[in-house]
Amino acid sequence: TMGRLMLKHISTPPPDIRSRRPEIPIELAFLVAGLMAKDPASRPPSAEAVLWQLKNIRDIQTASSRATPMTILAVDDEQHVGHALKRSLESAFPKLHVDTTTNPADAMTSLDPMHTDRSKHPDVVLVDLNMPAHNGIEVCMNLLSLPKAQRPIVVAMSAEAQKRDIEVLQAIGV
Repeated sequence: TMGRLMLKHISTPPPDIRSRRPEIPIELAFLVAGLMAKDPASRPPSAEAVLWQLKNIRDIQTASSRATPMTILAVDDEQHVGHALKRSLESAFPKLHVDTTTNPADAMTSLDPMHTDRSKHPDVVLVDLNMPAHNGIEVCMNLLSLPKAQRPIVVAMSAEAQKRDIEVLQAIGV
């Protein structure tokens, strides 16, 4: 009956995917179990978190498909925030390399086409929107104006973003 099915859904833990598909990587089985967790707090916090986990699983399975690790540059006027991001990201994703800076001009300099070592160019730039000396939206716009081959993925961060800020960021592709 429908009632029994609902009760079973609520009370019975989901089966381990590897019991039916043993060839599934253990990391993927762990992610699937997390996605099916009964307690919402045990599930991944967002689609982006799932995407990062899937990319990490892919990288593990392809055994170093990249010659260099993915590089992230965190731009925040508060040095402790940058260091906290670095620790969190590198501990969660050991293949990442995270640099930090309190100077938004460093983000543009690191992407300069004359920069001799292309492996040092960040793949992702995290930009704080609320910096006293720089407008974070302008920093994002400058990064997105780079030629496509040099353009990183740009992610804006803010504890105080207003609805209008979010609309502008979405309109420019952040």
